[in-house]
Amino acid sequence: DPISWGNGARVDYFYEGTAPSIGLTGTVSTGKPITPPEPKPEPEWKPLPAIACEDNLVLNGVFADGGTSWQWFTAGKATYRIVDGMARVNVSSSGRNTQLYQSGLSVIEGNQYSIAFAARSAQTPKRFTVTLHEHEAPYTGLGLFETVEVTAEGERYSFQFTARQSSDNARLRFAFEETNEEIGIDNVCLSLVGEAPEPERPPYRVIETGARIGVLLGL
Repeated sequence: DPISWGNGARVDYFYEGTAPSIGLTGTVSTGKPITPPEPKPEPEWKPLPAIACEDNLVLNGVFADGGTSWQWFTAGKATYRIVDGMARVNVSSSGRNTQLYQSGLSVIEGNQYSIAFAARSAQTPKRFTVTLHEHEAPYTGLGLFETVEVTAEGERYSFQFTARQSSDNARLRFAFEETNEEIGIDNVCLSLVGEAPEPERPPYRVIETGARIGVLLGL
């Protein structure tokens, strides 16, 4: 069947030896060649808001040492990189499990903690979750599960929670669904804000009888 081109495009073909019998007999020029569109420029990434953090339980929370102490996993199609001290994630297919995380964290049951970080999207609002749970199966939740919506403006986010149980191997996890553009995360801080109160003791009264001392609970 004959092949035709429109829109004033120029078509060049080349062959060696005898010309193929497909109806092409020469070089035809009917106008200017089509120029492919220029790639879109990468959005400008301004530094994210700084966060004051004392006694950070997270290592390398500002990504100054690249991805040291952090781990990356995806069951889908996604990219992860560190640019100018910021973690950037782009997910085209999450495979239901795409996460940036740090394990080996310690929390004590009943203590109150704060998680703070700065985040932004490249252009349009995007969502992800931040969770603290046991690193090993059955991945018991430890009191933190929040959904965050970020925009291109870049903001600071913080949440407080009470540890549901003690752990010496907790995982702080940022989990992503499809984003189709980069999300940036920086200045991650997990810190203790309050210890669990001491358990209340029942009231008591001391009664002295001669050389013996008796303690009556509940009186």
